[in-house]
Amino acid sequence: MRVAGGVLIIIVAVMNLIGGCGYVAAGALTAGAGAIMEEVEDGEMQQEGAALTDGGGNAVMFGYFKMVLGALEIAAGVVLFVGTAAMLAKLTAGLEVINVVIGAGVFVGVSIFSALGIIAAVLAFLGAQQIGAAASGGGGGSAPPPAEAPPAAAPPAEG
Repeated sequence: MRVAGGVLIIIVAVMNLIGGCGYVAAGALTAGAGAIMEEVEDGEMQQEGAALTDGGGNAVMFGYFKMVLGALEIAAGVVLFVGTAAMLAKLTAGLEVINVVIGAGVFVGVSIFSALGIIAAVLAFLGAQQIGAAASGGGGGSAPPPAEAPPAAAPPAEG
């Protein structure tokens, strides 16, 4: 589960890095066009320009979020492979769910990328649970029983 989650979260990380660059570029162009429209003397055009500027700024912020999340997902994939830092993998899985919700609710709607992101988040979270279970001694939440003391060495034979 850890390896599958690690591979899938790295694939989603690459998609988020590319998508983040696209959101930043498109948002900057939209905000720039809105700023130009705000300079026109027409009142209705100024209002539309202000709306475009706000929407473009939001897209830029979401793009930066996606790029930072992509970097975190690469780190989470690595720790899933190594089997350490379960909290980083859990945090990244939660942020990926938030990313999908924001993308679906505000920007593009639900797509195959949304489904892939949710599956990657679930697998990464389950992989992190496995790391935590292994660290605590088998998943029961309690430490394993202490080992018995080794038997005492027999005294040397005389003679």
